[in-house]
Amino acid sequence: MRRCEIANHPQFFSAEKQIAVVLLDVQTANPRMARLLASYRKWLVTHACFALSMRGRFAPGDIGLTPGRLHEVLRPHVKVNRNTLSLYMSELAAYGFLNWLDDREDARLHPATTTELAETGMQLWCRGHLRCLDLLDGGNRDEVAGEDTDILFRAQSRMLELILNDHEWLNPPPSMAHFLSSDVGGLLLHYLISKLTTLEAPEGRIRLEPISIAALAERFLISVSNVKRMIHKAELDGLLGWEHPRRRGCLWVTSDFVRDHFRRQAVKFEMVDRALRETVAADAGR
Repeated sequence: MRRCEIANHPQFFSAEKQIAVVLLDVQTANPRMARLLASYRKWLVTHACFALSMRGRFAPGDIGLTPGRLHEVLRPHVKVNRNTLSLYMSELAAYGFLNWLDDREDARLHPATTTELAETGMQLWCRGHLRCLDLLDGGNRDEVAGEDTDILFRAQSRMLELILNDHEWLNPPPSMAHFLSSDVGGLLLHYLISKLTTLEAPEGRIRLEPISIAALAERFLISVSNVKRMIHKAELDGLLGWEHPRRRGCLWVTSDFVRDHFRRQAVKFEMVDRALRETVAADAGR
């Protein structure tokens, strides 16, 4: 399925609400794990860590995940230095998502591998997206992936390759970019989508429900000032707001804001679909 087809599908609204609930459930169960996929930069780095670990598992002779290899993969696409990536991997190890493999022949490479906790989380993420794609066309992607976890994880590695070469994904629209630079911005976007009950937009605005800044801060375990900074630009741009002064009453978002979010999500869904299809086809051709 192509991104335009996905974004314009009559069931995509339902699929988006479904994946929003899945990701928010992950945040409730494991806030640290959810934050690894909530900002644009951490999303790429986290998926790259996992993909490299899987390549080390499935490709004979592949060095797998090391700080240097991670930097090599991301450097053409993301401005980040090797030391920052090494520190991030250390953070993942401290949280139980990576294990260092210091028993390799050359310990200077500092290789690592994903833990069962990380693999369980990635399986939930991947299968949640596959179920949403199945909702759109009645497919059996989730069934296929559920029968063979190796297929699922090799498809994730292929998805990363596709994502890193997709100009649209690497350049979020201005309406999304400010949120995606925050560690919880992606989650907040999904939270807003989960509260939508309609796409009807009188005067271009879609009304949600009364949602306060304090409630958002409590929901995502951040300060009120951080929430205010995150949404300030969107308010100035007229993309969201409240019915009454001093941010009281129902929160509203514009139809353009929702459209931009749906379009970006459609790009991701296209890559997930394509990666799984290519992985299954490669296996069939062996």
